[in-house]
Amino acid sequence: MVHWPVPNCHPPGCTVDSLDPDAIPFKIETYMKTWTQMESLVKKGLVKNIATSNMTAKKLKELLKVCKIKPVANEFEAHPCFQQQKMVDFHIKNDILPITYCPIGSPSRPARDRTDDDEVDIEEPAIQRIAKRLGIHPATVCVKWAA
Repeated sequence: MVHWPVPNCHPPGCTVDSLDPDAIPFKIETYMKTWTQMESLVKKGLVKNIATSNMTAKKLKELLKVCKIKPVANEFEAHPCFQQQKMVDFHIKNDILPITYCPIGSPSRPARDRTDDDEVDIEEPAIQRIAKRLGIHPATVCVKWAA
């Protein structure tokens, strides 16, 4: 799995909206240098499947136009407060397995990645009501949602 589509850097103390002045934007030609190496692993029989992570639908569309071996899956963040249904639908339509991470969100992520209006899944009233009714922890509700 290619974990991240672009070089990524968050310098210490940066804010959620800060950009690295040296950041390199996504270019399919650059990404394909890595992807073709992944494809060669399949062709050599060293791996059965290859996949992506943190790719947007737009980036995946670009990849699908030029790859010889389609990614079997793409991993991206999704949870009750950030469901990304259009992203899931895109994956299903293109026969790419959607793998989601952060089923309870990421309430303890670094301050630079949080905003004041962020929701915390396990504190959501609907999640709390379901958990109480079932006699389980709210995190379990979120994990079951993701499954």
